[in-house]
Amino acid sequence: MRAQLAVGEALDRVAQAIVTAASDEDAIAAIAKLLDIEEKVAADAIYHSSLRELRPANAERLLRRVEQHSSQQE
Repeated sequence: MRAQLAVGEALDRVAQAIVTAASDEDAIAAIAKLLDIEEKVAADAIYHSSLRELRPANAERLLRRVEQHSSQQE
């Protein structure tokens, strides 16, 4: 979810990377490279997110979800 928060500002570039990718794996690799994310899991989460989740205006809701998830892990 933290990666989804980061993608908001780069949504247009992420969309372009997805459009030009030849496969799902290429799209995930392109997202990871574009956002400088080493974790394939984070790039995969972005790739499988709905566009609604990636809107910069949705950051507050995502942040609450991250905080809830983190508190459940403790």
